Amino acid sequence: MLFAEECNNNNIKIITSHRFGESADSHISHISIATNSLMIKTGVVGRKNFQIK
Repeated sequence: MLFAEECNNNNIKIITSHRFGESADSHISHISIATNSLMIKTGVVGRKNFQIK
């Protein structure tokens, strides 16, 4: 997680995202919090087959 520390120390914003269908678990939310991400992209609102998180 050194990359996140370097980004945060240098005012570089982190956005956490995943590729569609890659995972249905909640690890992405934990990664987003651990890296102090500005945003998290987890799916598309309105399409049930995309709302897996």
